[in-house]
Amino acid sequence: LLTDEVLAVGDENFQRKCFDVFRARKASGKTAVFVTHDMSAVLDFCDRTLLLEHGNVTAVGDTREVVRRYHELNVHKRPERASAPILAETVESPAVVDAVRILENGTPIEAGEIAHGSRLGIEVRTEFVAEMTDPILGIEIQDRLGKSLVITNNWWNRDDAGTCPAGSTLVTTFEIDNALSAGEYIVQAEVAEAGPGPVRHTLREAAHFTVTAELETYGVFDPAVSVTNRLA
Repeated sequence: LLTDEVLAVGDENFQRKCFDVFRARKASGKTAVFVTHDMSAVLDFCDRTLLLEHGNVTAVGDTREVVRRYHELNVHKRPERASAPILAETVESPAVVDAVRILENGTPIEAGEIAHGSRLGIEVRTEFVAEMTDPILGIEIQDRLGKSLVITNNWWNRDDAGTCPAGSTLVTTFEIDNALSAGEYIVQAEVAEAGPGPVRHTLREAAHFTVTAELETYGVFDPAVSVTNRLA
């Protein structure tokens, strides 16, 4: 299946049907080539991505890394960073995301359920085969259909990991106020070189959790809201 900017046309119902087709083909192991400038859609649907610039291949490989290069080229106007050699997928990674677990108010959850409004923690364990300095650890929270909802990392939060020697284990914990609506969620975690540099390892579907709430709302997020009424 080859599509070219198919999500740029049609109404919301048509786009939703397109999403369903993409996800169904992906789940069945079939190949779909998706041509677009919508990087959010690329992150949602693509496991492997190719970046073209004036007909030339600038980068090909891990989707997150290629999207980063797209932004370097088109948003930040730094083509020298977009055209740097991409890592071959056969190169042994100096670090591997070994495990991810979900915490509620600092305590690991047992049944995979976490209450809306509590403190959501995501603990990432990374094993180092070779020494790395200030590696970037990132997480992504997705809904059950694989749509990205939250993406963050220690580099954006200015929390350097320091030097991690070969054979060491780094435990990185992300904590956020759980404003997610009731539903099922997936966590993906990855480790990248400092810089930010290339992604070295990604652990897909590293953890699953379910948010429970007294009231089921229709949005993705259900933050605390204060409402007042007055007759004008």
